[in-house]
Amino acid sequence: TGGTDASPIPLTYHVYISKDGGTTYELLISTTDALAKTASYLSPGLMHYFKYQAENDIGLLSELSTAYEMMPG
Repeated sequence: TGGTDASPIPLTYHVYISKDGGTTYELLISTTDALAKTASYLSPGLMHYFKYQAENDIGLLSELSTAYEMMPG
């Protein structure tokens, strides 16, 4: 978890991308800012697949999320 308001535990968010239609994933970015990030250089008209994972300050990882799909215009 992220702790409490009085004692927050920093979380690092890992975002993975699949370049083969969702079969395998590679790390795209790791960040402590969970609000928003911009993915650059995605191919317009092609479906891209992403998964997310959180890591707490002592290295415990959450399960990978389900896949999210995005097709840039």
